[in-house]
Amino acid sequence: MDVKGYGGQDVILTCEVNRVDATAEWMKDDQLLAESRDVVMEQQGNKFTLKIKRVQKSDDGLYTCLVKSDNEEVKSSAEVSVQEFEKEWRSLKLEIDAKEEMQTELCQFKPKVEPLRILLYGPAGSGKSSFITSVANIFKRRLTSEALADAVCAGTSFTRKHTTHKIEVSGNSEILPFVFNDVMGLEGEESKGVHPDDIINILKGHIKENYEFQKFPLGDEDKFYNRSPSLSDKVHCLVCVLPADQISFIRADVTKKMREIRERASEMGIPQVVMVTKLDCACPVVNSDLRKIYHSMTIKEKMQECSNKLGVTMNYIFPVKNYHEEKDLVLEIDVLILDALLKTVHLANDFLNKNKQNKNVFSYFPWFSQTA
Repeated sequence: MDVKGYGGQDVILTCEVNRVDATAEWMKDDQLLAESRDVVMEQQGNKFTLKIKRVQKSDDGLYTCLVKSDNEEVKSSAEVSVQEFEKEWRSLKLEIDAKEEMQTELCQFKPKVEPLRILLYGPAGSGKSSFITSVANIFKRRLTSEALADAVCAGTSFTRKHTTHKIEVSGNSEILPFVFNDVMGLEGEESKGVHPDDIINILKGHIKENYEFQKFPLGDEDKFYNRSPSLSDKVHCLVCVLPADQISFIRADVTKKMREIRERASEMGIPQVVMVTKLDCACPVVNSDLRKIYHSMTIKEKMQECSNKLGVTMNYIFPVKNYHEEKDLVLEIDVLILDALLKTVHLANDFLNKNKQNKNVFSYFPWFSQTA
């Protein structure tokens, strides 16, 4: 017997026998099942029930009820197949008017301080530079090469310098009121990739443009060290970029570095979001139809895995697809990116508003000084 269930719903299997003295065990793929928060087993007389709550893709499999009575054993099996979510678990209008509305809002956005500064960090090869280029594509209305990325990245970073990217708008010389800071990727070994202390110093505005990252963090005597950063030099939102197809394989030492950076940013009150890239590599359903993004169980599970690794709540995690093999702009790609970007910009501006209010308070007390 085959049983189909939609993601997030409960699946109930029953086995009824003609002996009231029978006992039963439940197995999945020949492995004994144990009760848990999401797996409930019940017996009512001669009826045995297995309830799997809020099924996920990992619940796919052959379930067997092994009934025992005296010296007899009887098996009854059912193949459970979990389908994608029947309804979208997050709403997003993937239409041209939604794209134009978000684009207009971003172009007309008036932050408290210009430019808003958004720092992207994450493992080497996660798609940080490609995300920046994808944003540039949208506003240029064509493919660009804003932030160069390596098509083949074997766990080493292509970006070597601390670079600020301004985004131009097609048809005029207008520059968007926010910039992206791109950095070298995090790598597993202590002496490889960007040092976490360098990222923390960038958050504080201490590292100047074009600094080439070294094995050791930048010292405060270096010419690239900014001793007196302005509010616009500091980072207003921290974005972690993680590849959906590699989340499960990120090394523990890389995760530790990301956690350290996140904790320091939290101490400074800097808002944080996560961009989950390479959706098409992680989920065949999304690869064939990007409109299924919020029907996909796999993508939601990957986002939950990001949340578990970093401690960022799900509502600040956004799935995006970077431009990679496309030769023209794609509406669905644009809307996903713009939705994530707009929320990031609002968070950055909220942080600035709070920061400026705090500065106003301190200005009444000239003997106080705010440390970076």
